[in-house]
Amino acid sequence: MMKWNDPIVEEVRATRERLLREAGGFEAYIKKLRTQELEHPQRLLSKDDLKSKESIPSRDN
Repeated sequence: MMKWNDPIVEEVRATRERLLREAGGFEAYIKKLRTQELEHPQRLLSKDDLKSKESIPSRDN
């Protein structure tokens, strides 16, 4: 059976590994994300935001 490789999946996996390595592991990466959430709360979406396209902020913020 021939193994099939998807280049997009491979890129996503490589990026995940790089991000985790740069952060110092999974727990450190999660801590970094939570810190960024606290620093930039305007970038977070609620469930209600997701229901309405008008309330989704632009990436310019």
